[in-house]
Amino acid sequence: MNVVFRKWLVSIFFAASASATDYYISRTGDAAGDGSLSSPYQSLAEAVKHAAPGDNFYLREGIYRETLKPGTSGTQSGAINFKAFPGENVTISACDSITTWKKFSENVYVTDITDSVTQVFIDNVPAWQASFPNNVSNNLFKVSTFPITSMTESEVLSTVLGQSTDTWKGGTIWAMLGHRWISQVATITGSTPGKLVIKGNTWKDNTGEGIGYITGCMAALDTAGEWHYEKGKLYIQLAPSDEPSKHVIEVKQRKWVIDLAGSSYINVSGISTTGGGVTMNNASNCTLDSLKMIYLSHFVQITSGGSSWLRHDWTNINYDGIGVGMFGSNNTIKNSEIAWSAGDGVTMYGSKNRIENCIIHDCNYSGTDCSPITAHGADHVITRSTVYNGGRGIIAFSYTQNAILTYNHCYNPGLLNWDVGIIYAYGTEAKGSEVAYNWVHDNVSTESYKIGNGIYIDNFCSDITVHHNVIWNCSYNAFNYSRPAKNIYFYNNTAFNAPDVTESYLYAGATDTSSGNRLYNNLCAFSYGKFPMLDQSHNLFYSSLPLRDAANYDFRLSEDAVGAIDSGMVIAGITDGFSGAGPDIGAYEHGGVFWKAGAGTIDTVPVHVVQLFGTANPGSSGIEYKKIPGMLVFNVTKSFTGSIQLVTLQGKVAGTLYKGNLKPGLLHCPFKSLHISNGVYFVKVVNDIDTVLCTGLVQLTM
Repeated sequence: MNVVFRKWLVSIFFAASASATDYYISRTGDAAGDGSLSSPYQSLAEAVKHAAPGDNFYLREGIYRETLKPGTSGTQSGAINFKAFPGENVTISACDSITTWKKFSENVYVTDITDSVTQVFIDNVPAWQASFPNNVSNNLFKVSTFPITSMTESEVLSTVLGQSTDTWKGGTIWAMLGHRWISQVATITGSTPGKLVIKGNTWKDNTGEGIGYITGCMAALDTAGEWHYEKGKLYIQLAPSDEPSKHVIEVKQRKWVIDLAGSSYINVSGISTTGGGVTMNNASNCTLDSLKMIYLSHFVQITSGGSSWLRHDWTNINYDGIGVGMFGSNNTIKNSEIAWSAGDGVTMYGSKNRIENCIIHDCNYSGTDCSPITAHGADHVITRSTVYNGGRGIIAFSYTQNAILTYNHCYNPGLLNWDVGIIYAYGTEAKGSEVAYNWVHDNVSTESYKIGNGIYIDNFCSDITVHHNVIWNCSYNAFNYSRPAKNIYFYNNTAFNAPDVTESYLYAGATDTSSGNRLYNNLCAFSYGKFPMLDQSHNLFYSSLPLRDAANYDFRLSEDAVGAIDSGMVIAGITDGFSGAGPDIGAYEHGGVFWKAGAGTIDTVPVHVVQLFGTANPGSSGIEYKKIPGMLVFNVTKSFTGSIQLVTLQGKVAGTLYKGNLKPGLLHCPFKSLHISNGVYFVKVVNDIDTVLCTGLVQLTM
């Protein structure tokens, strides 16, 4: 953006804001500031004391080392908005900078900290908590481990533990054993060469050999870049000739960067966060928009809200594994990036919460029962998001009713655990949950226990429809279910690069009460077994699928796919709108919509906006517009139902230009009758479920 245009846009921004109650916050402000642009509030804590419905709070550039916690809720007609000032970088941090260090021993420095320390950053990079063996990578998933010969409820045996008696007393052992479903930890009460004496094993029934590491004791502090906290003191080791004053050293001191607990109609946008999570406990109608959130949760040993074998306590907002806790109703996270959490990226509870157009990645580096997205509750929507890199799975929706998972691009689970599904449910009376139009791939285990599933509906599930997904590169099943199961429907999926499906596992000791399961219209490059209570029809199994260009994500049927075109069965609500003599087999209708999955994609109607202040705004084809005196003219190239709105730079709808069914052709929309002020507006096109199809800036003169 050129300087002249930026200054002009900022001036228009202030002119358009004049009718709202606007406050400003700056780290360089005065403690006695009145919240004006010339005399901003100095802190978030002071600013929120003055909040009222409809107010806007603009955060000036800087790092805010405090929690954003509104003391007042907005209303349906007047939300309270917290925004980054246009063109400025704003970060809310859960960390405090530490500058008072004393030399403790050679290369080791110490400082006093009252509150317990769980995470330390050196120059914005997470430092390793002192551990044995020493870590050699900055990647939090690539923790160094030693081989465990045996671990029981009371002891750990390993031939590499040659240290003297009680070297590791008081520390913590983290371990992955057996089939490595979940990590487990225990407190070390004593040690001798080759043996640890432990108590509090979080999964005492899981025993045997595996891998592990030791942390939480002073004896492990022996390498530059490590830290250790003990009895109110933080120790950090640096390289020879290095010293703390040469670095920015920060310590996590707050659990939450944003606290919306109990709040309603609060919007937060354009802000970055680091070192802490977000609580939306009992919140309603709140929105997080265009946020970048990193390093949300961190733990080795769960201290609050945990349960046996490091599984979720799904109803506890204080669980250590919460990244963003959507524990209320009708809340939304959109257009945001969420990354690096020891537990979940987002935990959904409550009802009618929504994740849309987000990138969520690198979560559950603790190896617990967490995921980039974990959903519970009812009526949630997870759509148009790119979700990848999970210690276990990618999206888990166990114990969730009527969930909608659509147009997501999910891949690369199992970075720590074995026996996982990319999209996974267990024990779920789903009451109509839908998993549709997703790209799901690359669950390829190279270990001896190669249970790498794509979409996996595990034991005791019912009423889930899985349709129009593309699943590939899985070392076990592309899609499957375990029994008992009722009304699990697999319709019109395309799957390849996965082994034959030879088993539907029945839970040990359970009576098989399965019924009503279906496998229809699926296109697979493998065979599917004949399982009890599974009706199969109109499926095609090829050795190589007739797809246009799968390597470049074009999974449409090729012209020579004569066996699949028009060969499917009609399924009400699934194959509606097919072309030709019958629906096609697989995820794409030949000649139909070429849908794509992931963040930045449009789930129904592709849209393109051009010629905005003389610059092209990239997108995908579908609609364009131009301005003539008194009206905007739209060239619609695809039919859809929705509306075209003019929106202020503060996000309020100034007027609706058109609402209803749009058909191909020119659409003339006069805007003078809207009685709006001169200025710059967003032109926003949305479909009938309020999914934003495009936005663009336009300057209007009445």
